[in-house]
Amino acid sequence: MYFGLWNDLEFAAMNYYSFLLNDPNNQRFTAPCSYADYILDPANYMCDPCDPTWNPDWTMCSVNHEMVLGLPATAVFELVHTNIGPLKSIDLYYVRPPLSLIKMFSTFQDRLSQFVLSGDTSFVASLATIPNTRIDPVPPSWNQSEYVYSGGDPTCIRSTMTNFVQTSFAFDTSCISSDTPTILLTRCSALFALWATSQTNSSIDCNLCLTTTEYCILVLNVTTHVISKFSQDFQTKNTLSNIAIYEAYKIIADLGVSMIRFAVSLDDSSSILLRRQILGSTVQEWDFFGWLYAYEWVQGYREVVSFEGDAGVISIISDKYDPFITQAQELEVPRSACVILWTVTIFTSVVFGFVGALVVGFILLVRIRVVGRNFFQL
Repeated sequence: MYFGLWNDLEFAAMNYYSFLLNDPNNQRFTAPCSYADYILDPANYMCDPCDPTWNPDWTMCSVNHEMVLGLPATAVFELVHTNIGPLKSIDLYYVRPPLSLIKMFSTFQDRLSQFVLSGDTSFVASLATIPNTRIDPVPPSWNQSEYVYSGGDPTCIRSTMTNFVQTSFAFDTSCISSDTPTILLTRCSALFALWATSQTNSSIDCNLCLTTTEYCILVLNVTTHVISKFSQDFQTKNTLSNIAIYEAYKIIADLGVSMIRFAVSLDDSSSILLRRQILGSTVQEWDFFGWLYAYEWVQGYREVVSFEGDAGVISIISDKYDPFITQAQELEVPRSACVILWTVTIFTSVVFGFVGALVVGFILLVRIRVVGRNFFQL
């Protein structure tokens, strides 16, 4: 979403102002805005010479980078501009899963593997009874009848509004689909989230699902029987488990890894940025689903990207990516090339062996009367 320093320099030279954000000659300090007003209160300076709120004759303002795009003034455009920053000056950074989360995940996987391989048939049988199901949890503050939603992708400026919460962003999105966000609740992810939250009342969490509450409760009711034995044995063998969970929880909360959605209120047509951290929010019931997101993040099924602009920074977790599996076909080069190389190798080996046998036979025929210096002649 940043169009390059070389374009910044050219654009600034063409319009005779500085591309440095706080330079007196920057575009945001042109009339009717003033650098003097910025000096008086830099933290609360909000003047925009191309915003009708500040400039009644905004069509005659000094053109900024964003106006060159010619984008429509949609709700998403307004919210991205206000909360992240002007388009063409937003940097995207990949956020790796923190080491504490990786360590926690590895600890969980190791202990689960030990359980399965220990020969505890009752545990393995109970684990196998946990079904997989898709659930559709939504933060309670988002589900408002007066809202229409436009997804959570800052790059989809023209996305269609719907009366249901849409999905987040993805690097391969086409900005034309309008799907409901879901999470695949598996036996391992459910066990991981319950272990991390130490919860036993499944109905409290599942009430946040829109249409899949019953399926969610069904899975968690079965999982709670498994987690009781898993957690009890885990605590006796690893007293540092709570510390590992706390460290992972804290650093994810400090990173501000969030889900966002763009919405418009039908009551007053106001644009609203809905934001919920996956962990560390005031709604404790959401932590269970937050750990499900973290579980898929640490495995690489989701990614976290930090959108960093002039107005703010938001680290957004993506939709889940399906594994892209390619299998070589019979006539494709990755498969046929190996067969061709193998055939050529066998053929040349046979030819060289045949030639070598002829040479040895000829030497024996002449009774090894060979002039040695001939071997060194070309």
